Amino acid sequence: MMGSLYKHHGTWYVIVDVETGGGKRKQRWINTGAVNKKEAEKAMPRIVMAAQDDDLPDDDNLTVSQFLEKWLRMYAKTALRPNTYINYARQIRLHINPEIGRYKLVKLKPLQIQELYIQKREQGLSPASANYIHGILNEAFKHAVKWKLLTKNPCEAVEAPKRVRYHAQVYSPIQLQKLVSVIAGSRVELPVLIAVTCGLRRGEICALTWENIDIANNLMHVVHSLSRIARVLTRTAVKTDNSERTVKIPASMSQSLVIARNLQATRGFGRDEDFVVAWEDGRPMDPGYLYKTFQKLVIRYNEAVDASPTATEDEKTLAKLPVIRFHDLRHSHATLLLAQGVATKIVSERLGHSRTSFTQDTYQHVLPGMQDEAADLIDSALRKGK
Repeated sequence: MMGSLYKHHGTWYVIVDVETGGGKRKQRWINTGAVNKKEAEKAMPRIVMAAQDDDLPDDDNLTVSQFLEKWLRMYAKTALRPNTYINYARQIRLHINPEIGRYKLVKLKPLQIQELYIQKREQGLSPASANYIHGILNEAFKHAVKWKLLTKNPCEAVEAPKRVRYHAQVYSPIQLQKLVSVIAGSRVELPVLIAVTCGLRRGEICALTWENIDIANNLMHVVHSLSRIARVLTRTAVKTDNSERTVKIPASMSQSLVIARNLQATRGFGRDEDFVVAWEDGRPMDPGYLYKTFQKLVIRYNEAVDASPTATEDEKTLAKLPVIRFHDLRHSHATLLLAQGVATKIVSERLGHSRTSFTQDTYQHVLPGMQDEAADLIDSALRKGK
């Protein structure tokens, strides 16, 4: 079987004759996904071979929006976590379909996808959000190739939006000591202490039940996460196999847990799930509530510092706490451990990271200081040997 190249409205196509049944043949125009003639020539043998094997895309009229709807229903809804599916569907509805949903899937050009990313950035979307959209399209179009709806993933010829690394703001040991007094007696005292001492995510904290706590051995078993799915608080399995983990609890945190358990028993908290971080009726706290209440407490504390009639401006600046995200308490936990010389692998295990390299990349701001300390230790040891 022979094929020929043809450029139409800036798009390179391979034209092949295929059988339609009953001895009849028809011409098929297959979008190469190439940006120039040289790339189109490279793609042509693969497309011609696909035509010979009856492996060409099945539906020339399917639009991008129709395909994405099918992909969400046939793959994302069953294979992905519920929150991930909801987020994917939202991004497709708000950002992808309005821009490229009308195009025929087989005629979609890499340039049109690239323009989508540029438009989204111009509309104010962050680099991370634009990169997230790219991830959705790339994953979806991989399935389009598997399902024989495309011969090539157009995202392969697109430059993905670069993510700007988020540098978490963390508390120093002195600030953490101050934080303990700020949250004392508040509704979020226990979850904040768990985040600081054990490094759990807020969803993981809210999903903890007393069955997950082994006080006798100072162990905490992290197996679930709590989040809002379609506005309903839902407990699901943690994100990955590595996220399911057992964390050693510091002695002071064990004492706080014992006190909290006894207090719940005294007040008659009752619910089958037996949540650690719960309201008086036994319902689990919402992860969003932790975030908002934690920040409100810090802001209120800072306002009290500002209102001090005797402190100087410098003293007020030193006394105040940065208003950070609740998730940054987890980063504070990791940073503190790394600064104290705890092995990156151990920190990675406590955080539930899938790869130690991810931990190293995330906390690389701490590692240079550790390198300096290691060099000083070696230098000191060599001097003693002389």
